[in-house]
Amino acid sequence: MHHILFICNRNSCCSIMAEALFNHIGKMGYVALSAGSSPVGHVHPTTLSTLKKNNVLFEGLRSKSWNEFSHQPIYAVVAACTEILDEDWPLFAGKPARIHWDISDPAKARGTDVEIDAVFDSAFLRIEENVRKLIEKLP
Repeated sequence: MHHILFICNRNSCCSIMAEALFNHIGKMGYVALSAGSSPVGHVHPTTLSTLKKNNVLFEGLRSKSWNEFSHQPIYAVVAACTEILDEDWPLFAGKPARIHWDISDPAKARGTDVEIDAVFDSAFLRIEENVRKLIEKLP
């Protein structure tokens, strides 16, 4: 089994959506995980509502540190948000490929509930597109 690790700073939005989407869409022989450099300890509520309205399972998702995966072989590490690119990533076992996505953290969105939902919906669509492209490229 190959592991794809989606990372972001807080592990509450983009990386969580990417983990859930990858595992929902599926690729035989691969499983997605997610983690953050400074996890907030909970999944953003709008992340969960966005996954739910798109019929993506989210049971068991949680915000966690990338240190949990430091000794586990990783096939690829995907920076699921732009904010993580400025950080020093740990060395993960397995010499994983590094992939960068240019998606802003929707948790930073401000405005009405409708405006915030729109930011999360936009992030979800971009993540879904990137996940599908990633799956197509996997052996």
